[in-house]
Amino acid sequence: MSQCLFLLFMIPSLLNNLFTPREPLMQGCKVSINVYDMVPPSLLTTTGYWVMGIGIYHSGLELNDKEYCFGGHDRPNTTGVFMMEPKVGPPGVILKRSIDMGYTSCTEQEIQAILREISGEFDGTTYSLLTRNCNHFTDTLCLRLTGRSAPAWINRAARIGTLFPCLVSDSMVVPPDLEDEEDVDSTYTSSSLLNNTTL
Repeated sequence: MSQCLFLLFMIPSLLNNLFTPREPLMQGCKVSINVYDMVPPSLLTTTGYWVMGIGIYHSGLELNDKEYCFGGHDRPNTTGVFMMEPKVGPPGVILKRSIDMGYTSCTEQEIQAILREISGEFDGTTYSLLTRNCNHFTDTLCLRLTGRSAPAWINRAARIGTLFPCLVSDSMVVPPDLEDEEDVDSTYTSSSLLNNTTL
């Protein structure tokens, strides 16, 4: 009799546990991709995005309250990877959206090793608007941290540009010169670009 009473009281609890959705286990650090419009919003840019899925974007990967980005410069043997405040972006861009990419299972030591490795791979002189830009960097870093690629639409314009290079002028492919270092220091909270070291 006591076993029957025990089962009567336990069955609702067991059923509740079986059918109640559980929160996913959170491991490691949250990873997000911040996407910025590089062209001010207009009817043309809105139509390009919604009709053709094309926009011109900058992106960075947010991790541990820092955003990691990649940009070009003409200093040999110096990384193009830099770190800045999340959701601010470089001058002249407008935050479009932040994309939750889940969590990384990497330890803090593994994250630091990945950041050092990728900083060595993404030298500022290797920047190319069409084949090695900030979106390529974000995709590579996201893949290493989460095993997931960045959404394809972020870099679609560059992929189309590689198919039709006659549509892209040479002046668009060459990275701009670095501005006054004092201005850059105030924008980028910690920049390996300026101190010749990897992150």
